[in-house]
Amino acid sequence: MKTNLLLLLIALTTCFSQSQTYKFTLIQNTGSNYTVAAIPDFDSGTGVEPNAIQYNFVIMLQDGASVDQSTINFHHLAFDSATVTGAAALDGADPGYDRSATAIVSNNGSSLIAEHLIGDVVNLVTFDVLNIPTIGEISILDNNSGLAIAAGGAFDSFLGADITGGNTAANVYDGQTGTTSYSFATLSTQKSELTGVSLYPNPTNGNVSIKGVNDLQRVEVMNVNGQRVMSFNSNLETINVSSLNSGVYFVKLETAVATKTIKLIKK
Repeated sequence: MKTNLLLLLIALTTCFSQSQTYKFTLIQNTGSNYTVAAIPDFDSGTGVEPNAIQYNFVIMLQDGASVDQSTINFHHLAFDSATVTGAAALDGADPGYDRSATAIVSNNGSSLIAEHLIGDVVNLVTFDVLNIPTIGEISILDNNSGLAIAAGGAFDSFLGADITGGNTAANVYDGQTGTTSYSFATLSTQKSELTGVSLYPNPTNGNVSIKGVNDLQRVEVMNVNGQRVMSFNSNLETINVSSLNSGVYFVKLETAVATKTIKLIKK
């Protein structure tokens, strides 16, 4: 029995030690304003504030569009550089695309991230996009993409942080989650407002039924600061918001031709 308990303790310790990571997501604040955020897969613990040391990522844009470097706002650490690689220079390693890469890098420093729960949104960088076209998309480059692999790690996302408070900084980036790209063609399409749609119950403790629409393509839940905290690309009848903190949220419901945003109160 003691041996079994010891093995279980070792397994749990190993599991916890390997799961303290962050994934990056892309948040559209407006048609031209975006935020790259980190989503933790662990609770930092009461009074524990992870310490960000450096982070970077690459934004891919249709050639002709660009990140407005004068608007880049680092929520943690400070701006180091935004290096643009044009479409022509990427052609050999990026077949089938006509897009540029903007690598946005923080300086090396020290910036405490507030204590957080699993799934909380930790904003890293906000920026505007110039010359938005009607084709192509904006996206975060995935480390496993052909272009990132061809770049030999130079285009890889990275988040160096000490997550224990013990001065043990390491790369805790672990891929992408949620929405990581937006189509410019979709942004350029004007949609009408959905009618006869409601959420029930509202206020809610957990499950919320979506009434009055049966052809949803996308559902987004945003907090009062306009930050997207949940998103689904499917025709849902219910959503579960039990993981969210109590407060006011806004649920955006979208079909191919119409959209509506409804206030939701989480008890």
